[in-house]
Amino acid sequence: MKCQHNIKGFSLPIVMIMMLVLAIMVLAATQVFNTESRLSSNDADRKMTMQVAEATLRQGEQAIVDQDLVGLDKKTQFISGCSDEGLCLPSQSGQAVWEGGSNSLLEQKGKKYTAPKQDTVVYKDPQYVIEWISDDSEQIVYRVTARAWGENANTVVTLQSYVAADI
Repeated sequence: MKCQHNIKGFSLPIVMIMMLVLAIMVLAATQVFNTESRLSSNDADRKMTMQVAEATLRQGEQAIVDQDLVGLDKKTQFISGCSDEGLCLPSQSGQAVWEGGSNSLLEQKGKKYTAPKQDTVVYKDPQYVIEWISDDSEQIVYRVTARAWGENANTVVTLQSYVAADI
C-alpha cells in the first residue's frame, strides 16, 4: 500500500482563497450600496430644494401684485444695491444680484420666503429679489430671482423669471 502523505492539507488553501474572494465581493457590494445611498439622498435633497425654489419664485412673482408695485411711480421703491424688501434696480457694476456667492445682494438683501407650513428642514431660508428691468409707457418688466438651499449646504437652486406687467 502506498502512503499518501503529500495530499493532506490541500483543501485548506482552497477554502482560504474562496473566503478571500467572498470577502472582497462583500466589500465591493457594500461600497456600491453606500454610493447608491448617497446618490439617492442627494437626488432627493435636490428635488426638495427645487420645489422650495419654485414656491419662493411664485411668492416673488405674487409680491409684485400684492405690494402694488405696478406703476411708474413705484420705481422709487427700487434702489441700486437692493432695499431691505428685496427690491432692486439693475446693478451698475455689471455684477448680477444673484452672483457673488454669500456676498451676493440676493443673499444679503433678499426677501425671505415665508412658507405657509414649514415641514422641510433646510440649511438656510430661501430668498428672492425683484429687479426693475425696464419700463415704457405700456408695460414694466421685472426679473424675479429666487434661491433655495436644501438640507445640505451644497445643495443650492437658483431660479429666475421675467414678469411683464401692463400699466
